[in-house]
Amino acid sequence: MIADWRRHLALGLLSVSLIAVQLALMQSFSISQWHHFAYMVIAIALLGFGAAGTLLALWRSRILQSSATLLPLLLFATALTLAFSAGRVQLLFGRFDSYLLPYDPSQALLLLAIILLLSLPFVLGALVIGILFVQQADRIGSTYCANLIGSGLGGLVGVVALTRFFPEQLAALLALPTLPAGMLLLPPRQRLLQGVAVATTAALALALAVPAKLPLSQFKDLQKTLDLPDSRTVAMANDPYGQLRSVSSPALRFAPG
Repeated sequence: MIADWRRHLALGLLSVSLIAVQLALMQSFSISQWHHFAYMVIAIALLGFGAAGTLLALWRSRILQSSATLLPLLLFATALTLAFSAGRVQLLFGRFDSYLLPYDPSQALLLLAIILLLSLPFVLGALVIGILFVQQADRIGSTYCANLIGSGLGGLVGVVALTRFFPEQLAALLALPTLPAGMLLLPPRQRLLQGVAVATTAALALALAVPAKLPLSQFKDLQKTLDLPDSRTVAMANDPYGQLRSVSSPALRFAPG
């Protein structure tokens, strides 16, 4: 039997990650494309929570019966998908061209793939929150308090992290609190789940060691400047308001021939 404090702490740690990653994704989308795509992150998170609520409503009894095994597995899966889905989706988003949406159906399909890929960690994380809420309905006050405290701390952690790291580095870093959350809910003497925990730790270490690059839209002035011959970035600074980059180039225009 898992103690209540473990459930509350795991819920708080999960909430930290889910909120903080949303802030990192907002800035990534703003830099890679434009600021209006940042609002899409909130819609994607809500889509994930709604899908998780639907799954819990449809298969509530089955999910609750296997919750002892499901909860740590879902938390480890949330950590992995936050690190890899949220961390690597920028590569897909760099190929997305909003100007071609009315003319090229493949751009709509690419946007749909990005939305579905990004919603996955929120579906998994929201399932954990929903299971814990249902299991502790008689103590919902303290459970909801843990969720709210974690969410509030997630906002602070996300803002502070954006002052010290670039957004493409943050998905794997901010997924880390979900890893101990899963370990807190591990049933005793479950070697298979312990092996999953070790594998998840190794995968997160890999994601931290090899962060994804953040591609820019070809229509952004910064990308056009970087496309000039011999141009290079000489300085970069990041804060919660955005990213400042200083670029050196021997030319303002380039017209070969």
